[in-house]
Amino acid sequence: MKGSPVNAYFNILIPVKDRAWTLKSTLETVLSQDYPHFRVIISDNCSQDHLHQILAQFSDSRLHYVSTPRPLGMSDNFEFALEHVDGDWVAYLGADDGLLPGCLTRVAELIAKTDCEAVTGAPATYLWPNLTPSSRPRLTIPLGTGHEVRELAPMRDKLVSGRLAYPHYPYLYTGGFVATRAIQKGRGKNGRFFQSIIPALYSALVLSWKLDRYVYSRRPLTLAGISSSSTGAAYFGLTNKSEVARALVEDSSVRFNPRLGPDLPHNLPLLLLDSYLWAEQQVPGMPSVQFERQLACSIASEVTLLKLKGQQRLVQCLRRLLKDPGTRPGVFAAALPKALWDFGWARAASLKRHQSTRSWDGAAGACTIAEACWVAQGILAHGESSSLFSAPLLQRTVRS
Repeated sequence: MKGSPVNAYFNILIPVKDRAWTLKSTLETVLSQDYPHFRVIISDNCSQDHLHQILAQFSDSRLHYVSTPRPLGMSDNFEFALEHVDGDWVAYLGADDGLLPGCLTRVAELIAKTDCEAVTGAPATYLWPNLTPSSRPRLTIPLGTGHEVRELAPMRDKLVSGRLAYPHYPYLYTGGFVATRAIQKGRGKNGRFFQSIIPALYSALVLSWKLDRYVYSRRPLTLAGISSSSTGAAYFGLTNKSEVARALVEDSSVRFNPRLGPDLPHNLPLLLLDSYLWAEQQVPGMPSVQFERQLACSIASEVTLLKLKGQQRLVQCLRRLLKDPGTRPGVFAAALPKALWDFGWARAASLKRHQSTRSWDGAAGACTIAEACWVAQGILAHGESSSLFSAPLLQRTVRS
């Protein structure tokens, strides 16, 4: 296997299905990295667009193409890509996301400095121009600096309940870098790593139990793009692309856990509960989930976000689960007040944490993820100077 503690070798895995129009820009952010030890694996899930024409524009030995034997669900494609890894570190990247300039060099330095098995960067996002018919590009960047080594034991409960978002944990998607030996620790009895519908969420859960610590970079490492083709954006209702949302489950061997039923509302604590139930069944050493408390957290998460209106699916789901013979309604009722209190505090902490995050409507004119990555790099290098967004400086930032 390629790599060493000093010169980590990265596999950048890009699962893709009909995303040729954004993939070109994503690849530009990866192949322009100044770090030499990496390769890119495009895992094509039977695309029907002009993907091959886009790939033909890149003549680069670091770029590798693999194709699934048949259409797969999202988790299955993630697993398929993982089978082609040859190196000691893995990162997944969405086909509309990007690596910031110097990202891999910084991650390699953090690995060498800390000897941790996972590195996560602060979440930064870019809204592509076509997210909705009326939307404009938007760039949101945390302006933190430095890094910290975090102990996972005191953080696990916040993840399971949904009180701290999973992109702040070690995980396998945009912003997360994980050693292959850490992934091996989380494989299930069936040999797979990814066991649930939402692979990023599942990976955060399992890795947080299998690792003792990780590095958190307060400075972003990547830019998560949200476009009209984004599966997550469609699934959580940010776009009306129902056909994109179906990619999570269509042709998939993975389903929601039978105890929860075939269709779950888009509620983070319930989706985490689904991941936990699968991990509990498959991964040795996972402790038992507090089922009724997770149901209480599903209500608390919506109340603190003032989102109870229009939550008929959630209410119907909870009624069904509370009538299940294996559920203890009394334990649920006892857990609800604490869940409401905890989520209230979590909401306040989130608002404080985002005081150092800034958004720029229009994204300084950046129309692709590659342009947005260069603009973001300029922001992180120069701070919040308003002069950054003058047209000449934007042109220099994007073209340099």
